[in-house]
Amino acid sequence: MARAASVAKQALAAGIKAKVPFTISPGSEQIRATIERDGIMDTLTKIGGTVLSNSCGPCIGQWKRTDVSKGEANSIITSFNRNFAARNDGNPATHAFVASPELVTAFAIAGDLTFNPEKDTLIGADNQEITLVAPYGDELPKNGFDAGVDDDQLRTLATTCLVMERMPCNGNEDDGVYDQHTLPGVDSHPVLTSICVKMWKVRSFLRPMET
Repeated sequence: MARAASVAKQALAAGIKAKVPFTISPGSEQIRATIERDGIMDTLTKIGGTVLSNSCGPCIGQWKRTDVSKGEANSIITSFNRNFAARNDGNPATHAFVASPELVTAFAIAGDLTFNPEKDTLIGADNQEITLVAPYGDELPKNGFDAGVDDDQLRTLATTCLVMERMPCNGNEDDGVYDQHTLPGVDSHPVLTSICVKMWKVRSFLRPMET
């Protein structure tokens, strides 16, 4: 992932962003938290990447695509380690080519599967041609892995969000404004608080709150 970010940084320096949809699917909460801490996530999103949840979506054919219809022939390039038919998006007409994360990033920036990152050039924002240099990055994060949100915190989140269904709103019910400090055991963790507040706002639109 560090080498993928190295490619992305070269594009950013030249004012180039991804020319095709570019999605990042962390393999676990540990990976998500680590690439966020180390700035890799920020770099990839700045070139137009979309970070998906660290779940099984594109691994088991549940990638919800809006750019092509099911049955429409198309090609993608992915760093997932298998590419049998319909694996990523449930579409048997999708041709999936497997490459390393840094090559996937280079192809997303070029928007062309015929692009050769060793020889071909890209056009920067100033209309000048640039050639990508070999990416670099640590094999393993030098600061170790970040565990992210642990299982105990996730259990607290699940319990709290169930409680939220019966908890009256402490602000304007129409806006779903919510006082995070009424969430027992969660207000001390900003990630859980953010998730709970978002879920609260969704619930406030789905049905009226009980008082």
